[in-house]
Amino acid sequence: MEYIAFDAHKYYTLASVARPDGQVVREERIEHDRGALRQFLERCEPGSPVAVAQPEHCAPRTRVP
Repeated sequence: MEYIAFDAHKYYTLASVARPDGQVVREERIEHDRGALRQFLERCEPGSPVAVAQPEHCAPRTRVP
């Protein structure tokens, strides 16, 4: 299992992936292009928990199916 964190901004999202021991294995800036978050998540372990931080002044840019 991995722990995935997203810090959403207006035009991009900062993503971080860590192991259960806390070691960060990947950090990436993801532009808000169609399919970019899905492409990022396809490289993560299925079933891993995701945390999302979003500033209050930013409207959501993606829709969860």
